[in-house]
Amino acid sequence: MSNILNIIKEEDKNTILKNLSLILNEKEEVVTQILPIWNSIVLASLIKLTHNRIRFLGLQNFIQNQKIPVVDIESLKTSNSINFAQDKIVNYGESLMGILIPDKKSALAALISQNFPCRSSLVLKGLSIIYSLYGEFLLNDYPQILADRKVYVEYFSTLKNSIFDENVSEKIQNSIFEILILSEIFDESSNNLLDISDDSDESISDEVEDKPFYFQPILIGSFILLAIISLIIFWYINKSNEEVENVREDIEEIIPIDSLNKLNDSLTKAVVDSSRIMNDSLQILIWPQGKEFQVPKKSSIIKIHEYLSDSTQTEPLKVSCSEFSFDKETDQIMGAPDYFFIRLVEGLNKYKNIKLKLYTFSDKGISSSIKRGFLLKNRLVGEGLSPKRIEVITSKNTVKSDNTIPLNNQVVFDFQK
Repeated sequence: MSNILNIIKEEDKNTILKNLSLILNEKEEVVTQILPIWNSIVLASLIKLTHNRIRFLGLQNFIQNQKIPVVDIESLKTSNSINFAQDKIVNYGESLMGILIPDKKSALAALISQNFPCRSSLVLKGLSIIYSLYGEFLLNDYPQILADRKVYVEYFSTLKNSIFDENVSEKIQNSIFEILILSEIFDESSNNLLDISDDSDESISDEVEDKPFYFQPILIGSFILLAIISLIIFWYINKSNEEVENVREDIEEIIPIDSLNKLNDSLTKAVVDSSRIMNDSLQILIWPQGKEFQVPKKSSIIKIHEYLSDSTQTEPLKVSCSEFSFDKETDQIMGAPDYFFIRLVEGLNKYKNIKLKLYTFSDKGISSSIKRGFLLKNRLVGEGLSPKRIEVITSKNTVKSDNTIPLNNQVVFDFQK
């Protein structure tokens, strides 16, 4: 087992494994297999804080202000029973996960549970206990690491090439790399980690970087220049509108009355034709106790609406959707129509008993597929759907992709009543 931080002493190893297997209600062999991976994930997430000053300060404040009693941790490492404050240890570790990997927990749990015959809940609960061990270690054994960010960066940067335990397979290592987005941190060209932007955040939203102080005058000057250009454009548009009004008055004086009537008839017909075309291509739907809304007749929302509204439908429904796509390089959601996620979440919130499974595809492999699934889950959660109702499933052999549709455009929604 890795001794990167020498946090778990060899003589405590067997006791911790035994206690973990009792707490998690899992075989000791399984815990022994997963423990090095938990260890690697914790260390990798700690190294990520070399790129993120805000989360480093969050970690520092939490560990120093929310001190977990040492006696609880010591009982985990030395006791042969499990009669100690388990909940307190788990809650402490879960809070650390919220700081270090706030949007990656589900992806990591899915990754490990798919590669080992175990439950995702086991992965997360065990990971929270290991986080507690590291939190107690940083507070009591290496407090100077938390006291100075420069010391923290220098200390953990020396570990970047030996971070993963030798017992962790290369496949798992690469997947953890991709989920935690560690490529830049482990890039050999990054000689000075302190030079890298402090406040990066790899959530669904766009990355925001704190600019140095000397950028501020440039930023202010840019705003002023933009305001001046906007004023010039506004003046030009107003002037053009005045000229158009004058020309229109002159035309009305010249064009005969009968020609104007014909023009009005043509415009009226065009409006009527446009309304007819719109009615032919759109369909009006309504959720229970909601307002009417329109969606394209080719939208998968119509099929979903029919399934959710039909109480006689008890079998699961798999809906293949290609109304949005994923960027081939970044896996971000692209070209999603505004109505789709809003109406989908609106309907699911009307039918609280529905569970949703997400199947995503990628020609880059399973890790890319998992990432797309959790980006999609985050989008649905952002629209107001409870994350407990959504499960990301790797397609494998369960659901086959449609060869007539590019993989970047395919998603299968599995609704279960």
